[in-house]
Amino acid sequence: TPCILHWDLNHFVVLKQATAKGLVIHDPAQGGRRMRIEEASRHFTGVALELWPTAQFKAQKARQSISIKGLMGDVHGLKRGLSQVLLLALALEGLVLLGPFYLQWVIDQVLVTHDASLLGVLVLGFLLLTVFQVVVTAMRAWSIVWISATLSVQWVGNLFGHLLHLPLAFFEKRHIGDVVSRFGSVQTIQRTLTTQFVGAALDGLMSIITLVVMAFYSVPLTGLVLAAFAVYALLRWGIFRPLRRATEDHLVYAARQQSDLLESIRGMQPLKLANQQDQRRARYANTLVDTTQREIAIQRWNIAFQAGNGWSSAPSACW
Repeated sequence: TPCILHWDLNHFVVLKQATAKGLVIHDPAQGGRRMRIEEASRHFTGVALELWPTAQFKAQKARQSISIKGLMGDVHGLKRGLSQVLLLALALEGLVLLGPFYLQWVIDQVLVTHDASLLGVLVLGFLLLTVFQVVVTAMRAWSIVWISATLSVQWVGNLFGHLLHLPLAFFEKRHIGDVVSRFGSVQTIQRTLTTQFVGAALDGLMSIITLVVMAFYSVPLTGLVLAAFAVYALLRWGIFRPLRRATEDHLVYAARQQSDLLESIRGMQPLKLANQQDQRRARYANTLVDTTQREIAIQRWNIAFQAGNGWSSAPSACW
C-alpha cells in the first residue's frame, strides 16, 4: 500500500492501508472509508495496480474545499431574517412560560380570598395574553415562510450559476442522478439554517436557564441531570461516525437509483427498440433494494441511539 484497486466494475479506489481487521480506502464517490475484508471482497474485482513515484515526482498541495458561503454566494437578508425569527421565537417562549402562572394565581389568590374581581382581571389579562401569543406564533410562521422562500430563490440561483461554471470533467465523472442529488441538498441546508438552527438555539438557551433554576433548588438533582447529559453526549459522539457513514452510503445509492430512473426515461425509445425493458427493470430493482437497505441501516442506528438515550435518562426520571 498504497495501490489502486478496480472497484464495482465501474471505477477505481485508492487502497491506503490493509490489516487483518479490514481496509482503509479512498473512494472518489464517497471519500475515505474503513471496511471489513468480507465487505471489500464484494466490491473488489481482483485487479490491482501498484505505483512508485519517479525522481521527477513532486507533491502537490491538497485541493482547497469550498465553503457553504462561497458555494451559495452572497445571500441578502439572511442575518436580518434569522434575527427576526429568533426574536419572535424568544418572545413566544416567554409567553408560554407565563401560562402556568394563571393557574397558580387562581389557586393561591382567588380561591383563598374568593375575590371575583381579581378572577375577572386574571381572565381578561390571560385572554389578551393568549391573543398576543397567537399573533406572535403567526408572525413567526410567516417570517419562516418568507425567509425560506427568499433564501431558496437566491441559493438555488447562485448554486445553478456555480454549476454552470464547473469544468466539463466534473460532469463526465458523475452520474446525472449524483448531480441532481447534490443540487437538491440545498433544501436540507436551508431548513437547517432556518427552522432547525433557531430551534436548537432556543433549546440550548432554555436548557441553561432550567439548569440554573434547578441548581437553586437542588444541587444533587442538577448533578444527576448533568451526568445524564454527559452520557447522552457520549452516545451521540459514539454513534456519529457510523450514522454519518450510513447516511453517505444512502446518498450514493439513492443517487444511483435516481440516475437509473432518469436514464431510463431519457432512453425509453432505445430500450423499447432493443426489447430491454425486463433487464432495465431488474437493474432498477437492484438499485432500489440497495437504497432501501442503506435507509434501514440509518433507521437501525437511530433506534439504537434512542434506546441508549432512554436507558441513560431513566435514572434521572426515576429520581
